[in-house]
Amino acid sequence: MAPTVADLEYAKILPDVDSESGPERPYAALDDESQTAVINDLEEEFGSDTLNSVLGPLWDWKRSSYGNYAKTHERLFRGLHGIDAPPRNGDLRAISPTEQQLEIASRLSTLSQDFLRETYGDRITVFRGITRTAPTVLAELFEKPDCSEYAIDATAVTNYTTDIRVAGEYGLIVLTQQIDVDDIVLAPDFILKLHDDGEVAYRDAEVRVNGDAVGSVSRSNILFPSSFNPIDRVLKSPERLSMTEHEEVATLVLEATKRELQMSGPDARRSLWNWFDCLVDVAGLQDFDMIDTVDESIRELCGE
Repeated sequence: MAPTVADLEYAKILPDVDSESGPERPYAALDDESQTAVINDLEEEFGSDTLNSVLGPLWDWKRSSYGNYAKTHERLFRGLHGIDAPPRNGDLRAISPTEQQLEIASRLSTLSQDFLRETYGDRITVFRGITRTAPTVLAELFEKPDCSEYAIDATAVTNYTTDIRVAGEYGLIVLTQQIDVDDIVLAPDFILKLHDDGEVAYRDAEVRVNGDAVGSVSRSNILFPSSFNPIDRVLKSPERLSMTEHEEVATLVLEATKRELQMSGPDARRSLWNWFDCLVDVAGLQDFDMIDTVDESIRELCGE
């Protein structure tokens, strides 16, 4: 039987983030001995082949979440937790995990939730950096400035972190949400000694979240990846943006143009040009040579 939280010891682990991105903020995790005990006990009970059939895709996901191993891992936990959100790439093909694979996944989920509940309580704040869908989120903010909640893409099992600095390194926009610990299906960087080609895997305080719990986000929880200020400042007070924040908005505008998005409503057009005027004022004092490119992008987005 795998050990429970009561059997295990805690340690403090530093996320692998650039020290220049903020003060060191270690997070609580199981210590090395306890993490090893989790794996050894599962291996003794279920055998190395069965255990690796569950942990292998999980380890591979630490390198990339877009391969078939990620879909295999995701579908296993999707079935275990009865999640409605679709797996990545919309692949709904059924898999038939063995009872042993489901039992291993169930124990890892339970251990994750028990550990986080004891460490953080029943609710936990998580963060996610997004890139692919970030231009769409920006377009929604401009097109629907009066909305308080915005829909976001979430696959069945979605990566989040408990460290905002990590999220800032992974995306053009950072989302922050508070969720129930029961909605975390796995906390790999907290309970498992993950290895990548013999080395301890990159640790980024990662948790895997039930996609049904994070399908929308409030506007105040959509943040710049550098300052972590609410990004709706671009609508309310663009004159207060830092040059770095202006550059981040410019990047999103250019990406939105590449993806042929539209921000042609009257509110969106007004807000875009208002922000652009502020950018021009600031850029005159800074080394920013993309004014003409951004101007062209806004005209295209606005259908002018």
